[in-house]
Amino acid sequence: MWTPGQKHWQKWGVGLLMLVSTWSAQAGLFDKLLNAGEPKFVELSDNSNMAEVFKQAFPDVPLPDATAPRKLVIGAFVVEFVTSQRAGADSEKTYTLKGVTPVQMQNITEKLHREFATLLTQRGYEVLPASVLHNTAFKTELVVPNEGPVVVDDTGSVSDMANTAGLIKQKGETQMASVTATAKGTAPKVFESKFLVLPVAREAANETGLAVIQVRLKLNFMQFDFGFTKIDGKPRNTLATKDSRIEVFWPTSKSTQLALKTPVVLPSGVAEKITELDMSTGEKAAVVAKGLYGAANSLLGFGPSSGGGAPRFVAGSGMTQVDAVASIGLTAHSAANSGKFEVTAEADYEEKVGKDLALVLQLYAQAIPK
Repeated sequence: MWTPGQKHWQKWGVGLLMLVSTWSAQAGLFDKLLNAGEPKFVELSDNSNMAEVFKQAFPDVPLPDATAPRKLVIGAFVVEFVTSQRAGADSEKTYTLKGVTPVQMQNITEKLHREFATLLTQRGYEVLPASVLHNTAFKTELVVPNEGPVVVDDTGSVSDMANTAGLIKQKGETQMASVTATAKGTAPKVFESKFLVLPVAREAANETGLAVIQVRLKLNFMQFDFGFTKIDGKPRNTLATKDSRIEVFWPTSKSTQLALKTPVVLPSGVAEKITELDMSTGEKAAVVAKGLYGAANSLLGFGPSSGGGAPRFVAGSGMTQVDAVASIGLTAHSAANSGKFEVTAEADYEEKVGKDLALVLQLYAQAIPK
């Protein structure tokens, strides 16, 4: 004989089983609905019309007319190579790039710096060495030590562990580790946030009568497609919107400061081999705990009123019992779709990345009038 309380839980248990069993059948519909408003990637290739792609990547940005003088300086040239990416919110997939060294990344950066100077020369400018800025306000930037690639690794940090445990929420794509390389002779820290401080490059341009250019590229190695119940990732060089920018400071305080608005997908994939790593019991439990924590309060009866009948709202949780059941169904699916992966770079990594970022420099050059 079932008691009223047991009948109540039996009913919700049957509902949970029905929800989980039909979840995958509904996934395609939810994917289409939630992906409808996502921003599109901009594709960049050897055949791209750079002027048109520039308008897509940097929309609604008025560019200056041809400006005298025709002399300029590359004050900063920085490339950040992301080496670990996490994607997802409830479902999490973490990808780590292997088989490439900071030395290789520095070599790529130096080569790109030279190629950018060549591009500017082809547009009709005389490119002077950054040393001409030593006696200007820009000296404060150039005296900062430029001692080689800077490696930042937040995997295993307090914030990373807090995310895994569900103490903080990170949606979409998160950078976990990277290597930042600065071309020798240029300033490494001009892109650091400085509250209410005008860029010294502006003052240096006024002092010298030269245009001062600052370039920053941020390269992801994975391209993600976010769905309602899944995350699809593939190895593909992608210029990240966050922190990718070009700044041109002209004499008389004119400037063009452009931050990338749309992700730019580049032609090459850096690897063909993706290896899935085993997740520890604790890591799997943490993923499940994220989704179950909020649902538990509702399903276990924490909150005012209890009993059968219509779905019950739990004060302070923002959830009905139907919401809670759905959360459990989604959590079970998310746990199954989480994972850790290694992406091994191929032997021609330097060549492929160099070619891809050379295309980006052609795109950036559109910000400088002929």
